[in-house]
This record gives sequence, C-alpha cells and structure tokens, in this order.
Amino acid sequence: MRPWTVIGTDAHANLFNAIVLAASGETRCFGTVLMLNDEFHAAKEAWKGDAYRMDTFVSRELGNLGFIDELDVRTYRAPPRVQHCADPERWMTPFDLNAISKDDLPRVEVLMGYQGAGLDEAITAWAEAGVRGIVLAGGRGSGEVQEKAEEMGVVFRRTHRFRTGTDNLYPQKARLLLLLSLAFTDDAEQVDAWFDELGGAEFEIDPGR
Repeated sequence: MRPWTVIGTDAHANLFNAIVLAASGETRCFGTVLMLNDEFHAAKEAWKGDAYRMDTFVSRELGNLGFIDELDVRTYRAPPRVQHCADPERWMTPFDLNAISKDDLPRVEVLMGYQGAGLDEAITAWAEAGVRGIVLAGGRGSGEVQEKAEEMGVVFRRTHRFRTGTDNLYPQKARLLLLLSLAFTDDAEQVDAWFDELGGAEFEIDPGR
C-alpha cells in the first residue's frame, strides 16, 4: 500500500510474508489467497476496503484465513474447496487456461443498477456490439429487452452492488466467473451449475459422522 520509496513502506514485510506463506505449503489446497498486512485471505472473499490504509483488504462476514507472524503461519480457517484436496477432479476448476488464448475470451460487461438508470438502452447496445455476458449489479432491464438480448446469445447473471450476502460474488468477481464460463461452454445451464459450484461453495457436513 505504501511505495518502496516512502517512510513506513510495507513493501518489504509484504514480500517477505508472501514468501513465508508460499513456502509453508499451508494454503496449497486453498486456491488463490491474498496476503497483505500480516493477514491472508481467500481471494474469492476479499475486497479492497480502503484506498490508503495498510489493512485495506477485508473479508466481510467470514473473516481472514489467518496471520503470518515472523516465520510462523497461523491458519484459523480454510475455504471450502480444501475439503477436496485429495481429489484433483473435484478440487480443480473446469477452466484449463492452457487450452485457450486471450483472444478466445468473450466480452463480458458489468451493468450497475440505480434509480433512473437507462438499463434497457445499455443492454440493447451491448447485445448489438457482440457482448456475450452481462452481470446485472443491483438492477435489471425490462423483460422484453432482456429476452431479446438472450435470443442474440447474451447470458445474464445477477449480483448485488455491495460485497456481502450469502454466496454473493460482487460484480467484478461475478464478471470473471461468467467470462471464464462462457469461454468454455455455450450452455446456460452449465453456467448456472458452475456459479452454484464455484461461486457458492460450502463445506459438506455429514451430521451422522
């Protein structure tokens, strides 16, 4: 958060802690994690809460995964995907990025809803421009316009403008998941399934055990 060249920079500590965390192997099956300010978070859950402070990254509702104290990694919780660590077919995502190039990625946009927003005009323009996916953040267009856009091949996903809520991916992350989904399938039902599986992952608890 503070550049290398200013007093009180956190750059050295962040780099050191990132190396300690990676070398520990404790987050090997966590998926992507984010490390800053002696804390590490699941990338899916974290968001930037302040443009200047060193504790900018937060994971609302669920909290961070743990801390790095000098050479000690202290892990207090894990993302749900860790439960499938021993089963690569379940642990890995279905998106093999080695199989596609940047040119294969579809165009996916985020449309923010607010009072008086002209969503219909934006949806129509994007559909005519060849946009494959639209994330509706806090709003929706008219049924007629969305239906016409879907006939043109547009896939819609809805999310909240804010960053909390059960299984809620905030707009930027919902866009990334929709973008990858559409790069690997044209089946809207499969997109729904991936959003349920990856966007809403939870621990599978067997009460009988």
